[in-house]
Amino acid sequence: MIGRSLFTLLAYLALSGPAIAFPFHPPSSSEIEDSNIEKRGLVAGWTSLGCVVDAHTRVLSESFKTTKSMTTEYCLTYCAQKGFTYAGTEDSSQCWCGNSIPQGLGTSAAGCNAACGGNANEICGGPWRLSFYFHQVYKQSKVSTSSSAKSSSSSSTIKTSSSSTTKTSSSTTTIKTTSTTTTTTKTVPTTTTTKTPSPTTTTTTTTRSTPTTTTTTTTTSTPSPSPLPANPAGANSVFGVANPPGSNSQKSLYVHHIVGNTYSYSVSDWMNDMSQASAAGIDGFALNFGNLYWEFTQMDNAYAAANQLGGNFKLFLSIDFSANSCSGASDADFLTSLVQKYAYNNAQATYNGKPMYASFSGSGCNFGQDNFNDGFNYFDQLLSNKGVQGFFVPSIFVDPSQYSGFNWMNGELNWNSGWPMGDSPLDTSSDNQYMGDLGGKAYMPAISPFFFTYYGPNSYNKDWIYRSDDWLLARRFEQIVQMRNQVDFAEIISWNDFGESHYVGPIRQVSTPWSVSMPHTPLLPLINYYSSAFKYGSYPSINTDQIFLWSRPHSKWAQPYAPTLSKPNNWQNTDDNLYVVMLLSQPAVVTIYSGSNKAMWNAPAGVAKLSVPSLPGSIGASIARNGATVKSYDSTGQFSYTSNPADYNFNYFVANA
Repeated sequence: MIGRSLFTLLAYLALSGPAIAFPFHPPSSSEIEDSNIEKRGLVAGWTSLGCVVDAHTRVLSESFKTTKSMTTEYCLTYCAQKGFTYAGTEDSSQCWCGNSIPQGLGTSAAGCNAACGGNANEICGGPWRLSFYFHQVYKQSKVSTSSSAKSSSSSSTIKTSSSSTTKTSSSTTTIKTTSTTTTTTKTVPTTTTTKTPSPTTTTTTTTRSTPTTTTTTTTTSTPSPSPLPANPAGANSVFGVANPPGSNSQKSLYVHHIVGNTYSYSVSDWMNDMSQASAAGIDGFALNFGNLYWEFTQMDNAYAAANQLGGNFKLFLSIDFSANSCSGASDADFLTSLVQKYAYNNAQATYNGKPMYASFSGSGCNFGQDNFNDGFNYFDQLLSNKGVQGFFVPSIFVDPSQYSGFNWMNGELNWNSGWPMGDSPLDTSSDNQYMGDLGGKAYMPAISPFFFTYYGPNSYNKDWIYRSDDWLLARRFEQIVQMRNQVDFAEIISWNDFGESHYVGPIRQVSTPWSVSMPHTPLLPLINYYSSAFKYGSYPSINTDQIFLWSRPHSKWAQPYAPTLSKPNNWQNTDDNLYVVMLLSQPAVVTIYSGSNKAMWNAPAGVAKLSVPSLPGSIGASIARNGATVKSYDSTGQFSYTSNPADYNFNYFVANA
């Protein structure tokens, strides 16, 4: 008999959906397996490049077509008429087009084995496999940069003087201070990288990124700081946060909860999760569910738990279409009945009086209709026939320019907005694109602390990272706070997805090797601080000092002595740093260290974001005032950064004090 923990892990794997990310390089015929590709039916100018692994983020996503009579010729003609460089057929009935390759291509020696719906003698990809083609007018491949635009840079010079005025331009800031300073600043905080700090009061810094343009006025009064020892090269600091834009409306913050990781849950376990989330300022769970029979029982348990807590913690269903069937009318009937079941429950989340529901993926669904759009129109009408006027906020991975034309969609969760797709700090270009393309429909941005997944080809073939640097969780929250006049809700990804390392909830039985002994719940008090600003329009007063630290366990350059898989794709996009966020009730001398690398700053009251390059050993931080340490943390006995790991692990260890 399979033990409960193993059964639960297998259940989790069944829900984790295939996905892949790729190091970019232009494709060549020698790199791509084409033994399974049928060469007949090619339109003039197109060349077959073989079988390519698709993903939830989609290799090609700029245009999509589905029909039961799909052929290779139909797809290539469709993409050519639209002016696209690349085309791919998938799963018998789907056609995908695009002009960019997201970080290269993942290839497959097998899997393209589905006959085309309109010609059984041709192959049209397979499940999560593309029969891939490119047009011979192709000159140079482009890397998709929807959410990873390079940041601008500027320099700042700080000098000691007797005046207290601040002058700001786009490139240079000069701040003059006295022993007691009142400073008025017409700028937002910027992420700075200290290149060559010195014990004098003159410091040159280089700004790596410029946040969304916002004007704020802050006033501080601090004693003149004493000179500190020189910091190591690469030590980073950002002090303060921009004031939220004025708004009287209250916002909602949800978190993605994987029901497939709750096999052993009791109602009290659900209540425990909800209590922890609520204490962090989170308003509810988006219940991501698959098709395992016990998941439906657990959804009942979740709603029962929320009602036992008084019904103030809200829930809504999120249909995982990577695990649920959506090819027939009966699938639509089953899923709409589930939405109907909870629609008017006291714990159901609503928006403008309508019960919310969502999905992960769904671009391959047709519910027995002719195409994807008709399928969801049918789904929406069927739900209406059952007496539910719902508010549907899916995460559909198609060209965003199509969203405004989908009558069945009330909004969109921009799943991939939570991480940068390249090697630059996360910006808001993807948010701006989505909000522009939605045509007035609701926009739900994503927030996430990390991303690392490490599944081999015998499971889900997911082995990559997204850049999780630059104090990603804090950075993203600050971006969301600044757009609170444009959005009414946001979703944290995730509460308990251990396979992708972005969990913020407790590690329970269902876990992964790379999440064991890597807690993330210490982030919850930090989420609580930022959630107040997002939900209510002002940051809370800081009455108690807090320290939050996170670090990977080894360098990106490390060569493990017993690796399970190859080095994760995109490994080069991260930096080897210890990241620290402090909430300071008063000005203080703050210190952080990773191994023998130590950095110190004279910090004002408020938010301090700090980092230092990682070296082997323990990590730690401290806050001192008047020569006495008032708060500190050291990871000895819990965590140590190493130069000689057994296996790759790009997950983060998190601690707080």
